[in-house]
Amino acid sequence: MENHSVNVRRLVDEFRSRSGDTRVDSGGMRRVWESLLRQVQSDAEAHLDLAAVLQQQLSRPTLEASFHRKLQSRKVFTHREAYEQVVTKTEEKLQRARVDYKRAYAALLTTDGGSEQELKRAYFEAHNAYVLQLRATNAITERYQSRCLPGLLGEIAEVYEELCGLACKCVAGISKAAAERAGEQTKRYQAVAKEAQVIAPLNDLQILARSLLATATPSKKPSRRLFVAPGPPEQVPMERISQIPSLRDEIVPTGTSTLPLMEDLRREQDSLAQEITRLQDALDTLIRMQRKSAESNLYTKVAELQEDISMKRFELGEAQLYLAAVQA
Repeated sequence: MENHSVNVRRLVDEFRSRSGDTRVDSGGMRRVWESLLRQVQSDAEAHLDLAAVLQQQLSRPTLEASFHRKLQSRKVFTHREAYEQVVTKTEEKLQRARVDYKRAYAALLTTDGGSEQELKRAYFEAHNAYVLQLRATNAITERYQSRCLPGLLGEIAEVYEELCGLACKCVAGISKAAAERAGEQTKRYQAVAKEAQVIAPLNDLQILARSLLATATPSKKPSRRLFVAPGPPEQVPMERISQIPSLRDEIVPTGTSTLPLMEDLRREQDSLAQEITRLQDALDTLIRMQRKSAESNLYTKVAELQEDISMKRFELGEAQLYLAAVQA
């Protein structure tokens, strides 16, 4: 959580440095973006505070309170293994006593009579050892099953009960702390959402235009090329120059060749007007197709149509330039 907070704050600083490079310091979009960065930075700080709360007030106290139970649980399993070893060794002693008992009985049955008294005494001793070991084995097994094992299970239940309470208390504390910060976060982002919903792009453009006008030179109309009559070559007599009519910025009738020129211009004007109408219709169709594709979330198609739309807009502007030239 601490690493997440550090990474988020680093991203906020990077985006803030990028947006700080812009020349325009006002505008609704800029203010909303800065508000969003502030809220994200607040989230990073909240994550850092939450991490400190979890570490100091929940995690560390829980670990300290449950440490002895961790040791206890380990001892329980160790003691169970030790008890089972005792039971196993007792069973092994019982098996050996049983073997000795059977051996002594078989030796007594197969004696010739010379050493019968000694074999009978050994038989009785093996019998007593077997009976004692049998009673000891049964007592140990019964004690283990009725007292030791339930006692171990009781310790496990005690450990689980306390650890369950500590864990649930920790989870509840985490959830409560996170819920409080989530409520604050919701209020902050709702305010940003309301601020973003009232932003008018036209207002921002007007602010940008005023800012550019304040720093730019006064605008002038596009410079027009003036009509410049050709100058006479050097060493041409003035009498000859006066014989050539002086012309101005206007069409000079040339007889029959003037009418075809005007007709060609009219036909070119009509052709350009039709071409402009066709391009405008095609552009409107592409825009409608793009809008429908965007509504259907077909953004790949939207990008493809944007290429065609940009080209059609250029062709339309180019045709209008040529039309302006013909109309002039």
